[in-house]
Amino acid sequence: MKKVLIIDDRIERKKTHMSASALQKLSECTNDSYLAIVSGEGVKKESISKDFADYNLLAIHFSWANDNRLIKDIDDYAKSNNKLLIFFSGGIGQTLLLDDFKRLSINSAEFYSDKLPDIHSEFYLGTAHDCPSAWTRSSSHRKLEASAT
Repeated sequence: MKKVLIIDDRIERKKTHMSASALQKLSECTNDSYLAIVSGEGVKKESISKDFADYNLLAIHFSWANDNRLIKDIDDYAKSNNKLLIFFSGGIGQTLLLDDFKRLSINSAEFYSDKLPDIHSEFYLGTAHDCPSAWTRSSSHRKLEASAT
C-alpha cells in the first residue's frame, strides 16, 4: 500500500476549496493511516530524509517550504528516493508536470478539489499509476520534460 504525506502550514485551507462531502471522504482516508495531513510543525526541515521516508507521495504547500534551498533539498530527496512530489500554492497560475510525471506544481484550489479523496484512494490501491498527474485530468496543463527546465 502506498502512503501520502500532505504538509500545509494552514491545514484548514482545504475547507475553503472542498465540499462537505469531499471533506468527510478525506477524513475517512486519514483514518486509514495511509494519508497524513500535517501542519508541518512536527516535521523538521533539517531532517526531511527521516520524516519523509515512509511516504510514497509528498504534497507540500510552498509556504511551509518557503526558501529556495529547502525546496531544492526536497526536490533532490524526492528524485534520489523515487518519491512522487507535489508542490501546491494559491500563487501557482499554471499546472506543470515535470520529471517524467513525477513532480507536479499546482494551484491550491485545484489540489484541494473534491477529487482529492478519490485520487488518494486510487493511489493507495495502486490503480493511479500516473499519480500525481491524476490532478490534471480535467485541467489544462503543460507537460514539460525535466531537461527543458
